[in-house]
Amino acid sequence: MATTDALWHTFIHPMAARHNNTSLMHDVGILRPKETGIYQSKPRFRHMHQLITYSGICRRLDCWRLGVANFDPRLTSLEAFTDTKPTFAQLKDVASIITHKYIASNALERHDMQSENALIINKYMLLYEELMHVMNTSDIGQVELCIVAWILIFKATGKHKYAAYMMEFLLNVHFVYPAGLQHAIHYSMLINPSEQQGKFHGVDCKIQMDDLINIGHTLMEKMEGELGQDAVEDDKESFLMLDNVAVKLGL
Repeated sequence: MATTDALWHTFIHPMAARHNNTSLMHDVGILRPKETGIYQSKPRFRHMHQLITYSGICRRLDCWRLGVANFDPRLTSLEAFTDTKPTFAQLKDVASIITHKYIASNALERHDMQSENALIINKYMLLYEELMHVMNTSDIGQVELCIVAWILIFKATGKHKYAAYMMEFLLNVHFVYPAGLQHAIHYSMLINPSEQQGKFHGVDCKIQMDDLINIGHTLMEKMEGELGQDAVEDDKESFLMLDNVAVKLGL
């Protein structure tokens, strides 16, 4: 996905972004110590998705630890805070402290590049988490709001064509297309073949899986034609695996 690639270009690809303890590459050394080479070269979507998810969780837990200490200095750990059985209002108060101090703060006591980079990482990871959540739940309006922020990130990381297409799409949907076409597009941006809650995904995922299954069909037919039916009986297991993957994904 373009979002994970944009984050890789921002926080891992530049050599200067790898050499301090607050960098995302430092998190790779802790979470995936045997895969540092993959992340330094060109990781796939799944690698980056897992890194963003797990690193983001760890960073936010650390922010909560510091936020709880600011909320009540007597609370030295998250476990101690949990034991107090905090109310929802108290959780909102701590979350507000965290947001203003560790995510959206512009009032650092001194110019500290590491702290500034850590704030940006927290902010961009939350943008990614928000986009994944609203896509999974098919909140189309919020998806479009998230796209606006990502257009700027895509432009900053050199994905100018991608940003231009997304901008053109939003302008057409909201200001050019007639109401009926707008409605049709909004209801076809995401699909959920499995009909399970929180399992929506982009149409391109279905197209890619269909292409993969068609390639499997074509290869099996070609092998049967060249080698004969008996020679490919064992290889049909691979073809059945493709069908099983499609079923599990709800495609």
